[in-house]
Amino acid sequence: MPFNSYLFLLVFLPIVWVGLWRLQNTRWAKWWLLGADIVFLLCLDYRYVPLLLAVVVATWMISKTMMQRQPDNRLWCFAGILLLVANFAAFKYLSLANLAAPVAEDRATVAILPLGISFITFNLIGLLVDIYRGRVTRPLAALECLSFAGCFAYVMAGPLVRLHEVRSALKGEGPTRGPQIVRGLFLLSVGLAKKVLLADEIGRRVDHLLTFTDDRGLVGAWLVMTAFAAQIYFDFSGYSDMAVGVGSLLGFDLPQNFASPYRATNPPDFWRRWHMSLTAWVRDYVYLSLGLGRSKVRAVFNTFVAMLMVGLWHGTTWTFALWGLYHASLLAGYHVLQMIHGVRRIRVPVLLARIGMFASVTLGWALFRAHSLAASGSMLAALIGLQGRGSLAVALNQAGRSLPLIVAFALVLTQLVPEPYEVHVRPAPWAAVALGVLFAISFASMAGSNPFLYLQF
Repeated sequence: MPFNSYLFLLVFLPIVWVGLWRLQNTRWAKWWLLGADIVFLLCLDYRYVPLLLAVVVATWMISKTMMQRQPDNRLWCFAGILLLVANFAAFKYLSLANLAAPVAEDRATVAILPLGISFITFNLIGLLVDIYRGRVTRPLAALECLSFAGCFAYVMAGPLVRLHEVRSALKGEGPTRGPQIVRGLFLLSVGLAKKVLLADEIGRRVDHLLTFTDDRGLVGAWLVMTAFAAQIYFDFSGYSDMAVGVGSLLGFDLPQNFASPYRATNPPDFWRRWHMSLTAWVRDYVYLSLGLGRSKVRAVFNTFVAMLMVGLWHGTTWTFALWGLYHASLLAGYHVLQMIHGVRRIRVPVLLARIGMFASVTLGWALFRAHSLAASGSMLAALIGLQGRGSLAVALNQAGRSLPLIVAFALVLTQLVPEPYEVHVRPAPWAAVALGVLFAISFASMAGSNPFLYLQF
């Protein structure tokens, strides 16, 4: 039951919202939300719900033991993390040999990982570490732990959350007043429009163009990868906007996941803007946990470990591992250059810096999108001109002559239009009409809508 489905938008979400509105601030509100979470998980894949329940109960028992401040809390925390990672590995790290095996030819058709296992795992690991560090002081009930792990507002593809960010809302204490409802509907409508009207329209053409390899050359390669850069941003940020919007309707104040990443001017700036909840999670629970001291070498080492983990979190093929290491190289290289006094004083024009950073990110997407090392190698060779200039006319015949205009329009939006969470919408007739029209157009275009890309992670 993805967010871009008729069942979710017309049936599930309205029923849950009306029920919560009637029950909020009563002892039944948390049960209503928990029931909605369970129904949602059963609709996603009922076969894995017992496994999720077992893992959550085990995690809760470990957290309960840790809350007693035992002297061996470090061991309990490690045991809990090991359990969660083992469960995670059952789906994504079945064997070391899988690192060398290609995945499906078209990643748009890859099956959804059971119940958003990646996001559940990271949220629960963060919970155990926060208890160990003393950031969670009130014990959790078993059902509260289940609500935290399986909340339908963010269980499929994030954003990653910390317990303190959602604890009161899980009990049905969050307000659902007018401004919050308007904000939720606005984010939901804009997110759906991003997905259906832009990401899906571009994605269908990208999938078709990737099946054509003859005479791709420099022109065709940059066309397809620039198009994919636009697709993945509008697809994932569209989902994130919808998730935050759904959360807002239910009283949750979920963290934002994007801050105009294609306006980034350097590698650290990009990762402060892209998938922000994952970046913050990796920084707090991996990078800083490895220790820094005063060693620059240690900082570079931590960067490579953290980004390798980010790559493998997305998938177990070498392409994802190399994508993570590629970004680690960009980050480390940038920091090394900043240590050189003469380089640090150079001021690159903002527009030029944005173009350079976007080109660097787009090169990386060739690793991320490819279904094998051979395919990524071929695409990278074409991107740097080793396969000739190529023919724009041939590429457009395959993808459609309107593709460059659609992609250009989408990328211009990333530079000129603020993120939806930055827009303050007040209840007004004109706003209601505009949202209604936008939602209606998006809703009417949903028939051929594809799954969100990040559901496979």
